[in-house]
Amino acid sequence: KNFFKGDIIHLRTAIGIGFRRNRLKEIFHRINHTPIFLKIDIEGSEYRILEEIIELQDFICGVVIEFHNIDLHEDKILSFINNFKLKLVHVHAQNPGGEQYLTESGDPTQLEMTFSNAENFLDINPQIPHNLDQASDSRFKEINLYFKD
Repeated sequence: KNFFKGDIIHLRTAIGIGFRRNRLKEIFHRINHTPIFLKIDIEGSEYRILEEIIELQDFICGVVIEFHNIDLHEDKILSFINNFKLKLVHVHAQNPGGEQYLTESGDPTQLEMTFSNAENFLDINPQIPHNLDQASDSRFKEINLYFKD
């Protein structure tokens, strides 16, 4: 609730392509307020707006984005991370459907990633999942992530 206090504009709208969808640039122009924090959960259409997020990154202070089918879009995700000025500060595996949505190598097919322009971080070696993370589907256990050096 504190997130929406003060001089804050909360706009919940559909973005992307198709009927009654808005382009991200149009939304930013309509808001005319910076910095902007984006929460993106558009069920696989996130890949359609990654370039537009890069173009508008100077107006953005933070992004939480859920990536679907990451095993099929790894190159797009890595390109986005490498071209985005904000720092990747947190990763959380999504667990819809439990282990049936893991790849053969045991990786999740959905991840939620958080990016921030903040300079200060609480911990550079956090535990993932973090104790503040919640399973996207409480019927299934959290998915552990394993990082390679």
